Amino acid sequence: MAVTLRLPSLASLFSPSISGRYPAVLRRRHQLPRPPPFSLRASAQSTTAETDNRVDGGQRSRVQDRAVTPRSQDFNAWYLDVIDSAELADYGPVRGTMVIRPYGYAIWEAIQEYLNVKFKETGHSNMYFPQFIPYSFIEKEASHVEGFSPELALVTIGGGKELEEKLVVRPTSETIVNHMFTQWIHSYRDLPLMINQWANVTRWEMRTKPFVRTLEFLWQEGHTAHASPEEAEKEAIQMIDVYTKFAYEQAAIPVITGRKSKVETFAGADRTYTIEAMMGDRKALQAGTSHNLGQNFSRAFGTQFTDENGQRQHVWQTSWAISTRFVGGIIMTHGDDTGLMLPPRIAPIQVVIVPIWKKDGERAGVLSAASSVKEVLQTAGIKVKLDDSEQRTPGWKFNYWEMKGVPLRIEIGPRDVSSRSVVISRRDVPGKQGKVFGISMEPTILEAYVKDKLDEIQSSLLLQATSFRDSNIVDVSSYDELKAAISEGKWARGPWSASDADELKVKEETGATIRNGFGAFFDVKLRSLSHCRRRLPSLSPSPVSSRRHHHCCCHAYALSCQCRLSLVVIVAGLPLKTVSCDCERQEVKSSRDDENGWIDGETRSQPDFTLSPLPSLSLSLPNSHPNSTNQGSPISLLDATSCFSNSGAAI
Repeated sequence: MAVTLRLPSLASLFSPSISGRYPAVLRRRHQLPRPPPFSLRASAQSTTAETDNRVDGGQRSRVQDRAVTPRSQDFNAWYLDVIDSAELADYGPVRGTMVIRPYGYAIWEAIQEYLNVKFKETGHSNMYFPQFIPYSFIEKEASHVEGFSPELALVTIGGGKELEEKLVVRPTSETIVNHMFTQWIHSYRDLPLMINQWANVTRWEMRTKPFVRTLEFLWQEGHTAHASPEEAEKEAIQMIDVYTKFAYEQAAIPVITGRKSKVETFAGADRTYTIEAMMGDRKALQAGTSHNLGQNFSRAFGTQFTDENGQRQHVWQTSWAISTRFVGGIIMTHGDDTGLMLPPRIAPIQVVIVPIWKKDGERAGVLSAASSVKEVLQTAGIKVKLDDSEQRTPGWKFNYWEMKGVPLRIEIGPRDVSSRSVVISRRDVPGKQGKVFGISMEPTILEAYVKDKLDEIQSSLLLQATSFRDSNIVDVSSYDELKAAISEGKWARGPWSASDADELKVKEETGATIRNGFGAFFDVKLRSLSHCRRRLPSLSPSPVSSRRHHHCCCHAYALSCQCRLSLVVIVAGLPLKTVSCDCERQEVKSSRDDENGWIDGETRSQPDFTLSPLPSLSLSLPNSHPNSTNQGSPISLLDATSCFSNSGAAI
């Protein structure tokens, strides 16, 4: 008699019960030995399920007893079901930790492979710092220790004896990096010093979620030291640009790149730039960060150099990171009710070949043809898997590889061998609509067709994600409109006064958090509005007159009101223009300090101009859009409105 083993789903283990406490099975899990793993293979062997020899992608076999929870029904349960069924990760024995399984780690390796090349192209070298950091290092930078204290994991006993000084298990490495930089940097000739490390990090999170937020996670963290603030700012922008290009070009995730508010700035940084992504539940995911640390850490640790004039100066620094959280972002952006859906450029397996036969006499010919097709694709540099296992039916294999998100499936049966052709199915187009018959096995034709379809899938996933994001962003011009947008689960985009108090009020009253100033590093800040008789500007969207591609998330805006508002245009942190307010004829002077990002005591003498209609200000800066091929192409003034969203995850 066939017996199906049933265990609680990941969702039931993860979700609190009505009483607010976790189910008893979850509490017991960390007190008793781990239950035996639920094997997809074992389940299949104990279930009788016969399917047709060629099953459409939309048809599910009874062999998959653990159906994925529909996304629309319970997004969190769906997410955990996909991680379980696609064999990406499992829970570790310590609550809040996870074991990354081979398939999940292969996605992380694809991320590493791309970024490693980019880091080296931009002049960075890989190295490694110790995992244990003296607690006194953390205490040297006041805001840093304040920001990380609740998440620190401390070691107090070693070798059976109490340690003289507590050790911190690495939450991030700015402190230990500066300790070493102090020993390595002496002269301007030693600068810039630019390094990166791939490492694990421990932060004692109370609310965990696989890949998104765990006690321990994998990441890369870059650290650089420079001789001037301009070099440090350029580096911080360059690295967030690398992350932006990765998100668009590899992960097919249309992120919004921008600068964090003062409240959200990394502890110990002057400025923080991030890429923010909208997940399938319309929540925000902070997917990558780049920090301009100024001289905060170099002053705390005494990291100095002798400049060309023989003067001792503190170095200017940056740090930037991306983590295994991006794997979770890929799942939540592209997955569907069938399971995982991977962009081809990030997929561990781009093509799976499923041979099909009924009679023993057909087996050899089908397997031979399948092997030949595999060799053709491998030679072309395509990541291909031949599933020639005989313990599973073709229908089971179809469902299994769809669950794992493989972009293309090739089916080869006896009739295909006779006609020297194959059947190809797309993961992103379900059922018969995504299936094409009669594709020639001739190497040049097959290779070209497969590569073309992989490119189509990559573009299609980006287009779908961009359309979803844009349809869920609402432009607002009042607080009531903002609250209405947030209550509907959407993102709200509108002007912001840069007030910490306003930001906290919005968060308290709506649960929304400010994610980024739009337009990457183009900030339009409204200054000193108390003297303006009409304080609320109106926003009128205008097309961006640049050579950027149509799916750029930014729009140009004209700011206008009955009397012109005083404002300053900031590009890459440096004021470019000042505008007088006609109602008072007051010239706005730019003032900036290390705390809020304005240059102190500097007055701009450029002639005034109005921002309504949109000015023809054109700037030549390094590209920040991944698909722009013209380095330094003209970019029109972009809007610097800010985006509030339902609270998501932040690194």
